Formats: sequence, structure tokens, C-alpha cells
Amino acid sequence: MKEQIIYEAVDALVGEPLTKERAREILTNAFTDKIMIVWTVEDVQTHATNMGYTISYDQAHEILHHLANNHDADLGISWETIKAAINSYING
Repeated sequence: MKEQIIYEAVDALVGEPLTKERAREILTNAFTDKIMIVWTVEDVQTHATNMGYTISYDQAHEILHHLANNHDADLGISWETIKAAINSYING
């Protein structure tokens, strides 16, 4: 799990600095019947690099948010949809 992202989200929600232990406690209590899948700008950049492209943080951010707002909910977001979004961004 990308725990740092989760800690940052909890910090933002509760409005106070948290220890990792307290964040873990909050999440454990709040997410007993849920899952959360997290994709990051770094994931997009790494996949682009693996595809032979170099993209900036801002470009990866734009691709990630395009995916978040436009993906097919029946398919979700996967490495394949990220690859397609990168190709679409690069090749127009």
C-alpha cells in the first residue's frame, strides 16, 4: 500500500499532524469494509518511461486526472488504461 499517500489524506481530513500509528488506527477503523486503489503521478511517469517516453510531472498529472475523470467505470483504471492514456496524450 502506498501508505504515505494515505497518511497525507488523513492529515488533510483531520487538519492536524498525525503520527503514522494514529493514521493507521484511523484507517483501520474506517476501512474495515472498503478498499482504496491509489494511482500516482509517479506511476504514470514510470509507465511512460517503460514505454520509451519522458513526461514531466505536470504532464503525468494531467494524464492521471484525465483518467480519473474519463475512465470506463466497468473497466476501472489499470496499466492498460494508463498505457492508452499516455499514448493518446503523446500522439494526440
